[in-house]
Amino acid sequence: MPYRAPVPEELRGRPFTSAMAEQAGVPRRRLRNSGYRQLYRDVYVAAAEPDSVRLRCEGALLAVPAGSALSHWSV
Repeated sequence: MPYRAPVPEELRGRPFTSAMAEQAGVPRRRLRNSGYRQLYRDVYVAAAEPDSVRLRCEGALLAVPAGSALSHWSV
């Protein structure tokens, strides 16, 4: 059985970019294993994190330019 390193505390419970993962010590190649799942282009979350509208909205805000906003029935 392959070894799966634990998800760093600072990446649990929220979406993150590959740059944020690298700052937390997670190499980009490790984001492709079963411990993580991709929400959007360059936006990931720990695989154990339950999916929700809020999680998806927080992830979407990481994928758009700074200053972007969500509106209406997003959250």
